[in-house]
Amino acid sequence: MAHFLIEIQVKGKPNQEVMADYRAFLARITQERALLLAGTLKTPGRALAIVKAASAEAAEALYSEAPTAKHGIVNFTVTEIALSYGIAVGLDGD
Repeated sequence: MAHFLIEIQVKGKPNQEVMADYRAFLARITQERALLLAGTLKTPGRALAIVKAASAEAAEALYSEAPTAKHGIVNFTVTEIALSYGIAVGLDGD
């Protein structure tokens, strides 16, 4: 498995239902051990996630399932990263 940075740019304001669905999505992919980290940046309208996936295409497909992406509320890019140090290095025998 490889690791990918999902850089998120918020285009609009989601309603409460979409945000509840988004939190459920994040909980699901965390439980599936695909999501290592997600959070907002101090720069308004920006967020990130770090996910594990077999390929960049798989990471893009995974994040395309996010309710915020499905509703066109966010744009995102996927960039492969090589982990060198930190807790996530070597998890699950990667």
